[in-house]
Amino acid sequence: GKAIEILLALREKPMHFTELQWKVGGSLSTVQLRVEELLREGLIAEEEQKKWPFKRILKLTDKGMNAARYLQGLRAVTSTGLPKKREKWMLALMHAFGEIKGSTRLQKLLFLLSRELKLSDYNHTWHIYGPYSPEVGEDSRELESSGLIQVSEEIFEESEEDYKRRLNYKLTPFGEVLAAKVFDGLSEKQKNAIRSLQKFNKASLSSLLDYVHSEYSPRDLM
Repeated sequence: GKAIEILLALREKPMHFTELQWKVGGSLSTVQLRVEELLREGLIAEEEQKKWPFKRILKLTDKGMNAARYLQGLRAVTSTGLPKKREKWMLALMHAFGEIKGSTRLQKLLFLLSRELKLSDYNHTWHIYGPYSPEVGEDSRELESSGLIQVSEEIFEESEEDYKRRLNYKLTPFGEVLAAKVFDGLSEKQKNAIRSLQKFNKASLSSLLDYVHSEYSPRDLM
């Protein structure tokens, strides 16, 4: 998408709007719209030159630099700007489901997806709530720092579930652009496997945990 091109262009150097438009191509209105979205997301900032011709200079914020670094990084990104390793599964889940409520739920959804597709991307061990992978937390923190997902904290005075604090995960507008491309690039088998997990994203956490504990045990992770 054009937002990705803008971030990568500004990673090279700050630019005034006309120079940026020439660099990334596209219509004036499209580039302008994407720039406004990136400004609202805090991924880029603008400042006016102090000397004539007082041009509007666009540059990456620290958050935007992290996002651009992520997109170009050797670990997670291909030459097309799409994640090629395990981060894509988290992005694809959020694209399909919208918001995922709770880190425990996110862990279990990715575990079930790993089992369904026989993925080797995550190293699961058995914890009190069942299968757990430290890579899930690592990826969520990286995606958040890159401006691709938003993580919000929800506090409960009373809860039917066994928690008082919950982290909720959803895509930012910028992340949605990338996640849509990721999802479109999956095979039909992979898309269907993700869709089949929608019922677990909607279910209560206790129902999800009951299912996982009834179907799997520590021996399955050895």
